[in-house]
Amino acid sequence: MGDFLSKKAIFRERNAILFNTPSRLHCLADNMNGGSGGSSPVRVRIIAAGGVQGVWYRASAQKRAVELGLAGWVKNLPDGSVEAVFEGEPQNVRAILEWCGRGPPAARVDSLKVFHERASGEFLAFEIM
Repeated sequence: MGDFLSKKAIFRERNAILFNTPSRLHCLADNMNGGSGGSSPVRVRIIAAGGVQGVWYRASAQKRAVELGLAGWVKNLPDGSVEAVFEGEPQNVRAILEWCGRGPPAARVDSLKVFHERASGEFLAFEIM
């Protein structure tokens, strides 16, 4: 699994990792809480780039996040990418990261930046902004 990170992560910046082929994001997400599936909430912010606007990425992300019991938000960015914040149980955040690497059927995710942030508990629901 560590081999995947060294081959697919194309750069690191501060606490972010950018993947150019994000279909196996579970390798990255396993590092949350040591991969133990602990119960302390975690938070990630993502930026998905590629063909991610006009393909129901935000609405599909909201639907999946609600199914997983996650809180946060998702929005389109002016450069054509999508940004989202997900907060919740580690195993559910891992699941949404894997989904974000694929997106809905009409999407084409070329890269996915993942920023690990401190969980704040500030969100009550998951919203499209």
